[in-house]
Amino acid sequence: MREKTYDGLIMTEKAYREAGVEPIFDRRGQKKAYFDSLASKEWFDGFKAPFRVTVLGLGDVGGTLAIALRTISPDVISEIGIYDLDDNRIKRYEFELNQIYDLGRKMVPVVKVADSDLFNTDIFIFTASKAVPEVGSAVSDVRMAQFEANAGIVRSVMTKAVKSGFKGLFCVVSDPVDLLCQVAKETAVAVSEGAFCPIQVKGFGLGVMYARARYYADKEQLNYFEEKGRVFGPHGKDLIVVNALDHDFNEATSLRLREKTIRANLAVRDTGYKPYIAPAISSAAFSIISLLEGRWHHSTIPFGSQYLGIKNRWTKRGVEIEEHEDNPMLRTWIENTLLQLENDYDTLPDL
Repeated sequence: MREKTYDGLIMTEKAYREAGVEPIFDRRGQKKAYFDSLASKEWFDGFKAPFRVTVLGLGDVGGTLAIALRTISPDVISEIGIYDLDDNRIKRYEFELNQIYDLGRKMVPVVKVADSDLFNTDIFIFTASKAVPEVGSAVSDVRMAQFEANAGIVRSVMTKAVKSGFKGLFCVVSDPVDLLCQVAKETAVAVSEGAFCPIQVKGFGLGVMYARARYYADKEQLNYFEEKGRVFGPHGKDLIVVNALDHDFNEATSLRLREKTIRANLAVRDTGYKPYIAPAISSAAFSIISLLEGRWHHSTIPFGSQYLGIKNRWTKRGVEIEEHEDNPMLRTWIENTLLQLENDYDTLPDL
C-alpha cells in the first residue's frame, strides 16, 4: 500500500523534508505551487516561449490536433513539426495545413520533421497508438485495451529521445494517458540515470472528460457546474467527477455525471464512428496551448510514483493546483483511483 504522504492534493512540507527534497511553496496566495525537486525548478527556469512543437503520429487524433494547432496558431508556438511512419501522410498534412490561412493573422508554419531531427524540439507530443479496438467490438474499456502495445512504443520512443539529448517536455496524448506517463517517466529516469525530471512528462486526457461532464451537466441544467464542477484522475473508468466542491456537493449527482461521462466515448462508437475529435481538441490542443500560456487547464501532474489528472497551471513558482475544502468522499475517491492506477500499472509485463 502506498504511504499516505499527501495533504489534500500535494505533498506536505514535512513529507518533502523527510524525503530529503527541498520544498518550494508559495505562502502568499490561496493556492499552492510547488516543484518536486530543485532539478525540476532549474529545468523549468530555462523553459521559455516561443516553443517548437513536434507531433508524432498523424492518425485520427494526431491529425486533428495538428489541424487545431495550425488553426489557432498561438503566439507561444513558433513552429509545428509533424512526423508519421507514412511519408505520404506527412506530405499531405504539410501541404494542406500550410494552406490554412486567415487574413490579418500570423499563422504558425508547419514543417516536415526528418528522423534525425525528431527530438530537436521543445514540446514533443506523442499521439501514436496501436491496437485501437474497431468500432463495434465488444471491448468495454478501450483505454486499457491499448496499454501494453502503447507502453512498448512509449518505451522505445522515450529511450531514443533521452539518448538523443532531448531536454524538452514529453506530452502523452495516447491512451491510457496516466499510465503511459508513468511508463515514459520511468523509462527516461532509467535511461538518463536520474537526470530526467518527472515534471518533464505531462499527460493530456482529462480535458475531454471535463468537457463531457459539462455537456451532461448542461443537459441536466446544472448551471453551477461550470464554476463549481471538477474532474480528477484518468481518462477512463477510474475517472472522478464532482458536481460541486462546496456545500452543493451531492454524491448521487456526482456519480450519475461520472457514469455518463465515462460512457460518452461508447455513445459515439454506437453511431458507428470513433470518438477522436473532442479528445484531440479538448484534451490535447486547447489544454497544451493553455499549459504553454500559463493558464488553467487539465493535465497530469507527478503524484508520488504516479501521474494524476487534475486542473493545474504552470507558474514561475511551480505547478499550481487549487486548494479545496476538505471533502472526505473526494479524498477517498482519489485514494481509490490512485490505488487502481497502481494495480493497473503492475499488470504491465517487463518489455
